[in-house]
Amino acid sequence: MRSLFSKVKFATIIIALLILFQSCVVYRSTPISIDEAVRSETKILVINTENKRLPFKRIEKTDTTYYGIKKHFSKEIRVSLNQNEIKKIRPMNPGLSTLGTFGLFLIGIAAIIIPIKLIELQNDLNDIGDAKF
Repeated sequence: MRSLFSKVKFATIIIALLILFQSCVVYRSTPISIDEAVRSETKILVINTENKRLPFKRIEKTDTTYYGIKKHFSKEIRVSLNQNEIKKIRPMNPGLSTLGTFGLFLIGIAAIIIPIKLIELQNDLNDIGDAKF
């Protein structure tokens, strides 16, 4: 019974870590223009003149107005962007985002497994020390 409980607990931790790190996004350090951001159709990070970071799912252009598209639950929200207030636009780096997600996941798993195994090893060594010959 204890073995089943520990396996379920371990699986629960792995699933929680996967969900946690799914939102990991790495943006390119090189800024792009707003027109390139519209063409890229990827996640975009807009940094305004107040140094606020505004992540968007994508940027669209309608007539002469640019809109940042955010997803809120199941709705898409359009936020009007003023070109004069934009300091930088950075696109998502898909390769590093994927690598970062798996890297953080593996580090999280190692941070859980290593202490558990060390505790089990210490308990085994205590059991050997308590044995009478």
